[in-house]
Amino acid sequence: MKFKDSADNHGSASEDFSNKKE
Repeated sequence: MKFKDSADNHGSASEDFSNKKE
């Protein structure tokens, strides 16, 4: 789960999350 990491890495994770959502 990279969700918790997203909160800490609100930069690289944000891009990864957007890419996975598409």
